[in-house]
Amino acid sequence: MVVVCEGEKAADAAGLLLPDHVAVTSPNGSKSAAKADWSPLAGRRVVVWPDADAPGAVYADAVAGLLREAGAAFVAVVAPPVGAAEGWDAADAEAGRS
Repeated sequence: MVVVCEGEKAADAAGLLLPDHVAVTSPNGSKSAAKADWSPLAGRRVVVWPDADAPGAVYADAVAGLLREAGAAFVAVVAPPVGAAEGWDAADAEAGRS
């Protein structure tokens, strides 16, 4: 399983939290998802872990669509936990913040 996060810090944290998965992100921030080459994820099962904010939701939707276009075998977007702080992400989860 591949986990796509919104940013390098979150991807590094997801890698620590989920050592049996591959954690990645797209380069150049949340507004550049379309500039990434998602083709290496063709045929892979992918979960998108966005930040808990409006830009995170936009990023997750964009990445999910791009992954489907690239031929990912499975694409899901996880929802932040109920009550998560604005902008909460995998780095916050790894640090024990909610």
